Amino acid sequence: MRKDKNSEEFYDRDGDSAKKRKTWLGILLITLEVIVIVLLAIILIKQKRNNDKIQEEKHDQAQEQYNQHQTEVVKIQLFNYLYINEVSADGNVEIYNSSAYDSDIAEDCILYVNGEKAITYTGNIKSKGVLLGSTGFALKEGDNLALYYGDNLADQLMLTEMYAEASYGRNAEDLNVFAYTAPTLGKGNDGAEIFLFDQPYVSAPSGFYDDVFQLYVFAKEGQKVYYTLDGTEPTLESKLYTNPITITNVSGNKNVYSAIAETSVIDGIPSTDVDKCVVLRLAVIDDEGKKGPEKTGNYFVGYGTKAAYKDIPTLTLITNPENMFDYFSGNYLLGESYEDAMARTGNTGVNDADYYKGWEAAGVYEYYESNKTISGKGNMSFTVVRDDAVEYSQKSLKVTIGDSKGLGCSSVSEYLHQGSNTFILDASGYDNTYKLRDLLVNELASKTSVLMKNIKPVAVFIDGEYWGIYCMQDYYDKEYISAMTGIDVKNIALADTDAQNKTDEKDIDLFSELYDFVTRHDLTVPNNYNKVLKMMDIQSYIDCYCTHIYIGDSAYPEANDYVWRSYVTGSAELEDAKWRWAFGNADVSMKISKLTNFSLNTYLRPQIDGDLFLRSLMRNRDFNKQFVETMNRMATEFFAPEVVDTWLTETTGALSKAIVRSALRFGITITDTSVSNAADVIRTFFANTVEYMMVCSTKFSKDSLQRKFTPPVEKEE
Repeated sequence: MRKDKNSEEFYDRDGDSAKKRKTWLGILLITLEVIVIVLLAIILIKQKRNNDKIQEEKHDQAQEQYNQHQTEVVKIQLFNYLYINEVSADGNVEIYNSSAYDSDIAEDCILYVNGEKAITYTGNIKSKGVLLGSTGFALKEGDNLALYYGDNLADQLMLTEMYAEASYGRNAEDLNVFAYTAPTLGKGNDGAEIFLFDQPYVSAPSGFYDDVFQLYVFAKEGQKVYYTLDGTEPTLESKLYTNPITITNVSGNKNVYSAIAETSVIDGIPSTDVDKCVVLRLAVIDDEGKKGPEKTGNYFVGYGTKAAYKDIPTLTLITNPENMFDYFSGNYLLGESYEDAMARTGNTGVNDADYYKGWEAAGVYEYYESNKTISGKGNMSFTVVRDDAVEYSQKSLKVTIGDSKGLGCSSVSEYLHQGSNTFILDASGYDNTYKLRDLLVNELASKTSVLMKNIKPVAVFIDGEYWGIYCMQDYYDKEYISAMTGIDVKNIALADTDAQNKTDEKDIDLFSELYDFVTRHDLTVPNNYNKVLKMMDIQSYIDCYCTHIYIGDSAYPEANDYVWRSYVTGSAELEDAKWRWAFGNADVSMKISKLTNFSLNTYLRPQIDGDLFLRSLMRNRDFNKQFVETMNRMATEFFAPEVVDTWLTETTGALSKAIVRSALRFGITITDTSVSNAADVIRTFFANTVEYMMVCSTKFSKDSLQRKFTPPVEKEE
């Protein structure tokens, strides 16, 4: 066959086209692959960038949160590093930041003077830097400065003498050293010139210190400063100051005043060394024995780990030891009177002991808050209280301080009322080992209408030696009633039979009018009972009586209760001339003895069964019903077992170590388990008394409605 040239060329051209198509297809595929790769790369790059951005944002957020947390940590902890650094008489107060952080305090830092807000510090305070503020008024001796950062107490300082030409402040190199210096306000205290005055002063205020330190006495050249470290009065026979005094932990020193056995015929003296503090007394004395004003101070070293003093205040009393322990004149001893009575009668003569005489001992007190910062200091006097604890080595004391000014931010001011300036250090009577019963009742019965005392435990030191835990409480006088009610003190009548207090005869006579009316009239007669309603607050009386009965108080009605009223009606809420009751003691109760067992019918005690005042009132059906209803509330509300259990758990948890240490101080060895067991006795009492008490109360109620009195009853015509 003959080839067609055109066809052959055609086929050649077609083959070339196919090849070209394949080539272009390959190029296209390669291009697409490249594009895909590029797109994937772009996507991966974007994704990485997004991830990096997210990670960066998370890092920034975490860093911001961390920085904020660090700021908060610094802010929270800064109160541990802020100090009152320098104070001037014209009211300038410099504070110092001892931390390693700068901080913006932004109105979180406030200085109070005697409980009143005086300075609000604002701005940035540099590490190791200061901020200056002004009170706008002069500062003087006795003023109490308290520096708060947020809700936390950062520092507290009680001022000594203040001088116009000098500042009072801390040493830049040792914050525990204080001196009067040339003012450097706003600049720190580096290199400040130390001033000297006519009266010497010391380099460290009274307080609690972690370690041994050197105490400097600043005095003018030629002044001879004599001092003692044991609470005795400085004389020419005392040590002459020539070099810094080393203040050490003296708790291991030999017992002196606590080793005196002649304070009691019941309990003993401690078998171990009691805790102690250094008591400094110093004065300038010339060669002829003429003595200048005396300076005093207490220094506690090494108490940081002692659990017995944790979270409770400390009160120190400094008095010439002979005021308490002299055989002829000491107010705390059996003494001469005791032995003279023995010689005359051959009897023990306990009631004639010198501690019954009411002799007064004068001296100086210092009060430390539970955080161990001093908030009160001044002159005081005290007498021994003739209560149920008077025969024991730890006796109750009635303390009167000289001046309550400057105590506005001190918790001791809670017990000082309108110039009375008196409080009681109660040894808790028959409950003197565990001290739980008065604390419990005054707390749980505070929701009733009866007036209760404000009570809290406090560690007491006398002339540098530990004197145990006391229950610091209000002293019932007219000033106290006035402070609690707002009634003018001149319009208050107060009557009692307690040896702590001497009430006016006219007030006793006034209460006798109520007593005579109630016991001599038939109160089933409505008019008679209506008169009683105008003369006394029925619920106050019932709350007081039911509380004593419900806790099994075997000392009632001789339990140191008080009655009070306004003489005339007035504008205050309770100024209605009605008699009301103030609760006394609860130490002889709650299964402390067989006479206070939960199954014992307290109503059968002669003092209750024969109480004409109560019996007359119980014959009135309205009163009778109110009495029984109140007793039900005692069982289901005020002293419900679960309420008692919660209180005991919290209180013994906080006070167990203190109770153990206090008992050991007076020769009684107990443990934490002993405290727990003592609390269980009280728990058992309230868990079981409900059933017995309600049955007994019902019987007493019915019997009272049916009973006729032997004394003549005058019916109103």
